[in-house]
Amino acid sequence: MFWGWGTKSKRWDMDNGYMLICQYRYFHIWFILRFITKKRWFIQGDKRSEDREITFEQVKQLMPNGVPRINAYS
Repeated sequence: MFWGWGTKSKRWDMDNGYMLICQYRYFHIWFILRFITKKRWFIQGDKRSEDREITFEQVKQLMPNGVPRINAYS
């Protein structure tokens, strides 16, 4: 059985100049079946002091038109 794990991230530009980042861990079997095991959301701004981790509830408030989708093959 071939299996493995890793960490990836995905980024989206926001209208206010900030960037929304989702970092997630995944586990896969046979390189085909991939499962996401943990998601962490971050806001990144122009200044380092603006960067922070946020909750999924805050992501929903920041993205009223729909939360970006993360799938295991992104």
